[in-house]
Amino acid sequence: MVKLCIVLLFVLDFVNGQGKDPCLTATLINDARRHVDYNQTSDLCDRLLQPGFYRFQNAEIPFSDSCIDDYHCGTHKPVWIQGNNYPKVSDGLQARNICVNVVANDNNCCDYSKEIAVKNCGSYYVYYLRPTPGCSMAYCTEKACSGPKYSKTGLPPCTDAYPILTKNPVLSNPIVTTNDFEFKCHVPYPPNKHDATFEVTWLIDGRPTQSIPKQTISGGQRDVTLQGGSLYGHINSALSCSVVSTFTDQHTGGLKSPPQNSNEYFVGIQISHSKITVGDKLPDQQVFVTSTIPIVCRHQAQQTCALIFTVTTDNENVSPSTCHLEIKHTDWNPITNTAQTSFFINTSPTFTATSSSTSHVHFGVSTVPGWEWSGLKVPNITVVSTANRHGAQCKSVGDPHYFTFDNHFTSANKRFSNFHVGQFTLVKQKRGSFQVESRTWKMPGGRASLNCAVAAREGNDVIIVDMCDGPYEKTYPKLKIQNPAMFENKTNIVKDRSGNVFVIKFKSGAVVKVHLRNLNCLDVFISVPGTFAGDTMGLCGTFDGNYNNDLQRPNGHIDAVSRYPYSFIDSWRIPTGTSLFEKAEPLPAKNTRMDFCTCNKQTNKQECNNNHSAMPPISAFCTGCTAVDPVPFLPPTTTPPSVWVTMPPPVAQTTYIFPPPSQPPQQTAVISRPTATMYCFDVMNKYPSAQKCIHDVYQMGFTEIVDMCVNDIELTGDKDMGLSALTTMMEGCGFNSLIKPSNVVNGTFVTPPEAKVCPGACSGNGDCNNGVCTCVSGFESSDCSVNKTKLPSITDIYGGSACDSQSGDCHKPVVLGENMNYQKTACKIRGIHFSQYGSSTVDMTSSVVLADFMSTSHVACPLPKDPYNGDGAALKGYMMSLTNNGGSKEGNTQVYYIYNSTCMECDQLGSCSVKSGTCMIENKCYVNGDHDNRDNQGWCIPTVSNTQWTKQSPTTAAPLPTTTAFFPPSSKASQGSGALNNYTAVGTGCGCYFDTTRTDCACCKNYGCPCDATSRHVCFDCMTPDMCHH
Repeated sequence: MVKLCIVLLFVLDFVNGQGKDPCLTATLINDARRHVDYNQTSDLCDRLLQPGFYRFQNAEIPFSDSCIDDYHCGTHKPVWIQGNNYPKVSDGLQARNICVNVVANDNNCCDYSKEIAVKNCGSYYVYYLRPTPGCSMAYCTEKACSGPKYSKTGLPPCTDAYPILTKNPVLSNPIVTTNDFEFKCHVPYPPNKHDATFEVTWLIDGRPTQSIPKQTISGGQRDVTLQGGSLYGHINSALSCSVVSTFTDQHTGGLKSPPQNSNEYFVGIQISHSKITVGDKLPDQQVFVTSTIPIVCRHQAQQTCALIFTVTTDNENVSPSTCHLEIKHTDWNPITNTAQTSFFINTSPTFTATSSSTSHVHFGVSTVPGWEWSGLKVPNITVVSTANRHGAQCKSVGDPHYFTFDNHFTSANKRFSNFHVGQFTLVKQKRGSFQVESRTWKMPGGRASLNCAVAAREGNDVIIVDMCDGPYEKTYPKLKIQNPAMFENKTNIVKDRSGNVFVIKFKSGAVVKVHLRNLNCLDVFISVPGTFAGDTMGLCGTFDGNYNNDLQRPNGHIDAVSRYPYSFIDSWRIPTGTSLFEKAEPLPAKNTRMDFCTCNKQTNKQECNNNHSAMPPISAFCTGCTAVDPVPFLPPTTTPPSVWVTMPPPVAQTTYIFPPPSQPPQQTAVISRPTATMYCFDVMNKYPSAQKCIHDVYQMGFTEIVDMCVNDIELTGDKDMGLSALTTMMEGCGFNSLIKPSNVVNGTFVTPPEAKVCPGACSGNGDCNNGVCTCVSGFESSDCSVNKTKLPSITDIYGGSACDSQSGDCHKPVVLGENMNYQKTACKIRGIHFSQYGSSTVDMTSSVVLADFMSTSHVACPLPKDPYNGDGAALKGYMMSLTNNGGSKEGNTQVYYIYNSTCMECDQLGSCSVKSGTCMIENKCYVNGDHDNRDNQGWCIPTVSNTQWTKQSPTTAAPLPTTTAFFPPSSKASQGSGALNNYTAVGTGCGCYFDTTRTDCACCKNYGCPCDATSRHVCFDCMTPDMCHH
């Protein structure tokens, strides 16, 4: 009825001529707030709107069956037209209902409805509107057909003007193919629709590029591919794709969509840092170099399938861990879509102080695997270097005394001492893996303890110098590698020609120097670069410039400085079973630098090893030393837990009880304090190099060094112990010269002559010049320890005087003594042959063989093997002496036995007997029941005889008293016994070893040895040749 009224009213007005066409007279409303998407304000209200015809500027009231949400169209309650039945022009004025969702959250969208009129005017609509019933309530609008919508007239109803993507295009990650890689641009459009054509443009940094042609797809195609080589000239850019769509049949007049861009993907090299800070108190800075596209090998003949960079610096104090970086095709990770490598940057581990600076790390591209990498440039890294302090040295010397890292030479040079026996931590790095441990043993009968072993570790390189494996002064230092299979080979080891000095230099720049002192003491010097500042703990202190806090326990407690701070010392005692000497658990693999490199941009110098050019070379610590192979050849199937570099004889133990059993007190000389003081002042001031050291460096600290020298001599009764003090002083002066900034010239360390320390301070028998000893008259060797007027002597044989041939090769015993000389000392050897009857013969002639030189106090003597019995001999003896002049003069003689433990029992003093239940027949071993291969009627039946074949079979032989052969006791057992004739069977009738034409020499028994021509009718205990002249 209302609808009728409106229409009739309109017709009536028009007919009466009182009205005009509303298409021409409608009031124009231009208010952007009415748009359906506007929700910034909600106060628009049409309650006061005058009834009449209205039109909207470039907009229409929505026709919809769906609700329009509250707080849109600039009002609280939007008003729209119900349904989607748009009137045509020919329909004239049409009635429609408006809707308002008055009650929120109910199921009825159209709580309020009212009738209005609508007319299609061709290019727009006019509406007969009435006031709304309340506020805020207003008529809503939407734009006419434009943008993504289309109609031929521009009026609703509208259709899509072009294909609408379901979302933005998607650029894939790199896809590796057989010999290339590619990207895919995916067009997200329903796959069941084939009405669209898509034009794909590849964008570089958001802009089209002419070098990559556009591509067009249609129908069911949705992906466009870009081959990796197409990135030529566009490396280090952001890649994306852009899609323009249109309907294939052009029913919308060929309208195209605006470009829709995909996600971006950076193609090239990314550096993890643009700026870093390095310094001695900062950890190594790890820099990651990442390729976001794969490295591909397009041709089988391609020689280099890697992207290779050069790394250079413009500051010699900045050290990368490599001068070359390589990203290989095998580095590609399809999960992260990256290929990555890394390196480390820090300050060079120098011993000289450096000031703060700013420099750069530069990257150059030396090799590219494909044309897509052409033109690659990698940004520099800015490096801020903090000021670094100079290096420091810690000492554990003498009996032993400790000088910490912060113990400055120009101060009172205070030390503390340790008379305890055990194993202790000298240095342990807080941030890194460097650590040094020591073992001490007790001088028999004395108060003093001495270093007998030192172990040093960095990473999985663990090196031990150890002589704690035997009785005091009856063993020698052995260089041992723990975990040889994991040895990184980044550690340099050298040995002085005298054999008395080992130097171990780690890749961090840390150096451990070990001096051997008379087969009873090791002096240890630990030098670290400034990069260790504030990073150490242990008996060597904290290295923070404050000596007063050096006595810091593991729990942080700081003890007062004193001469014998045993609470502090014992806090660094290492429990049994946990030291590096006993085991060294492999450290887990982690990101740590491998090298300190010199990669100088100006000089183009590129060196990568553990000796940065600004770092002192190992020759600065040991002039003239020769390299030691840290890991000798190991059979492929053998992976022992440790390996001895200086191989000991078979009787040596790679594990042993520590501390060793206590020994009987030794009688030590008594040297008065005045005598010791006079000696110390004399030896300290004897030569110009020592005088210069005192004047230039020690000054006030000299008194402390002299006191150390006097105390060591008083405690041990050995003046040679005073040489530890002299060595300590000279090592301190050498290190002080080493840390001067003037030593680094154009980025390269130049060792000053005064920094070159001679081995063992030339043993007090010479002066040191440029690291080389000039010996006084009568002395020689690289450390002046060999007295040319004395013969080399043997004091002991390592492991004892008897060696079991069944435990290994016994034919290279290590003899201990003194006055042995490099490439001069030879072993003079005469064989002793035994029979089961107790008789023995000595070779008429001796052989002279150059000894395997190990140090001036121990050599190995290569022995000839038995030509008849080989290693199967039951017992074999050798008379050994040493000579330094080719054999014309020789030192004292020692007898060495090799026995077969199958039938022989021998102690380490050389006292032997036949084992129970075995036979020794014709100097070969047999066990009960063995038969004579030459006569099947002969058997070894020990109950009948253990020295002869028994002709009866074992089942019929009647038991007889056992015959046992006893072999010579040691000289110590027979001294003073008066039993000289125990070794002489007959005074004449046997051949003479000194003259093969004579047979008027004594025949020996009980394994004695015949005397020389002056006493040829007498035999003697082979261990006591002096008995010949009694």
